[in-house]
Amino acid sequence: MAGTKRGGTAAFSSRPLFFRPFSPWLAACTKALTFHITGRFILELSNQKGETGDMQKDELYSIGEVSRICNISKKALRFYDQLGVVRPDMVCRENGYRYYSRETLLTVPVLKYYKQMGFKLEEMQGLVGGNGYYFLKQNFLDKIDELKELEQSIHNSFVSVKEWYELIREAQMVVQNPEQEISVKYIQPVECCYLEQDFSYRYMDSIINIDWVNYLESVENEISGPVILKFPSYEDKMNGTCTRAGILQKAVRPFAPGTGRTVYGGIMAASVYHVGPFETIGEEYGRIRDWAASRGYVCGPECYERYVVDYWTTRDPVEFVTEVVVPIAREEKRTGEESRPSKLPLRGKPFRPENGEMLRMAP
Repeated sequence: MAGTKRGGTAAFSSRPLFFRPFSPWLAACTKALTFHITGRFILELSNQKGETGDMQKDELYSIGEVSRICNISKKALRFYDQLGVVRPDMVCRENGYRYYSRETLLTVPVLKYYKQMGFKLEEMQGLVGGNGYYFLKQNFLDKIDELKELEQSIHNSFVSVKEWYELIREAQMVVQNPEQEISVKYIQPVECCYLEQDFSYRYMDSIINIDWVNYLESVENEISGPVILKFPSYEDKMNGTCTRAGILQKAVRPFAPGTGRTVYGGIMAASVYHVGPFETIGEEYGRIRDWAASRGYVCGPECYERYVVDYWTTRDPVEFVTEVVVPIAREEKRTGEESRPSKLPLRGKPFRPENGEMLRMAP
């Protein structure tokens, strides 16, 4: 062993030959990871010579333990770290392992509740940072407004899907009864968006109506239910000479100023279903006209075609189902006066169908 002579006495250095000075960080503290009896890591920070102040033991959790305790994936925890929402309290330089304090671990349930309330991770950054109640209040008010709009949007989607489903069910019931009889019914009034257009018996263009869709977008409204075309004269429609029609559908949003609107219904009408191509619908108008005349009704003058199953649902004309609707009124004769139709329902004189006629409510 190497030594030095001091005052004639040999003295040996206690410093090992392999010793090299520690880095400043290692000089400040050395870490010793040991297993706690519960399986948790304990990071022991022991003071070294030259340190100032006391360092306390701090219990840390590995990323795997946080994943197990909080029922969250390791991938999510790493993503939270990238966003700065939940950062580990220590990352080991040697292997990159993440370790979290108990206080940081308890942030995870808070994030889960914010997620339940509809907050995005980006929005949570400011919320979990310990901001004051005024900051939270403003963020909550903004989120309430956002969720109200989302709730309305989901409701509109639900109504649209449900009503389309009901139309398919209606068509199936009609097809199961090939003998379609004319019936009298009261049509409940429904407020609809409305646009008048040229009509040329090109049904596909009239039903899947690009101008109509663009118009609804321009007035920021949405619709549901069947496409309905209103014709000013049932006779012109029957004879193939109609040149104008109004398209209408039920609105699901409040009307914006300037939106075209009309009310479908609020009338007594003769109704019959037509199954098959639209080009043969004219036959149903002839049936209604003859039926009404034989029972003392007058028709029209307008008429409606309510497309239950059309090009929106299928491209097979054989499966098309259309309800033809013609307003009717009782024809009354008065002494010295010409016959003229009376408006229905008559005040003080309830409407009663003739024997054998069906009276039903509109779906």
